[in-house]
Amino acid sequence: MSDTRRALVLSAGSAKGAYQVGVLRKWLYEDEQDYNILCGVSVGAINVLQLGLTQFGSPRESYQLLYDKWKNVSKENIYRDWEPFGKLSALWRQAVYDCSPLHDLIRQDFDIKKIRDSNKQIRVGAVCLNDGQKYFASEKDDNLLDWCCASASVPILMKPVKINDKFWIDGGIKVLTPIAQALALGATEIDIISCSGTPSPDWKLSEGLWSLLSVAYRSYELMHERIMKADFHAIGLYNQFSIIEKPKFDNVKIRIIRPKEVLHDKVHVLDFDNNTVRRLMDMGYRDASKYSNYI
Repeated sequence: MSDTRRALVLSAGSAKGAYQVGVLRKWLYEDEQDYNILCGVSVGAINVLQLGLTQFGSPRESYQLLYDKWKNVSKENIYRDWEPFGKLSALWRQAVYDCSPLHDLIRQDFDIKKIRDSNKQIRVGAVCLNDGQKYFASEKDDNLLDWCCASASVPILMKPVKINDKFWIDGGIKVLTPIAQALALGATEIDIISCSGTPSPDWKLSEGLWSLLSVAYRSYELMHERIMKADFHAIGLYNQFSIIEKPKFDNVKIRIIRPKEVLHDKVHVLDFDNNTVRRLMDMGYRDASKYSNYI
């Protein structure tokens, strides 16, 4: 029996999570590679729970269910303007948008029992606004769906989620690619799909009503770039110290896919237009078809 434990690590990225679906068309559907361990934050947490609904050993079915979910996604499935004052309501509602459609979708579509029965280990991360700590929920958490809602709650744009008398937000604020969680679960092969490319130096500030959101979107992209570099640096630290402290980490194989094109000026975090989603899925598939070597 093989001792290989494969982990899939899915980064934050909101609408750019469609890029992950394109990569998984190659890895899950064509290569038929499945994963014992699934770790994600933000949109990566949502994709992780979707993949966790199917039994280990059925990668094509996992991909098909994920693809079916994304091909029908729309802005209306994710968020809407507040009534009756729209974005002005952000002044007293803790967020620019009402994200209850996304929370309803998560709670209606994801079955915790199926996830627990899948023989896959799950980790989804969120960050506490009260004390700054991060928490990674597992398939054993009874309120796993609440943690997924929190992990996907982009600050300012979406309301924090209250869990156990504390407020929680997007896990990507502190960890963009939860590699450490995969290593802690004993992964011997780790596939990482990051949605972040290199920020474009040609960014321009939008004018008028959208200028505030333009600044917010750009700030997220710059922050994500810095956090991603820190996450990748952690790989080097694990490899460096594994010889002394953790021999089982010594021979971990790692494969990283990220967009080869700059996305930041083309796709903002809540751009769930169907044409944009399809373009991102196609881009992910092309990148995975060209760059699929372990390092």
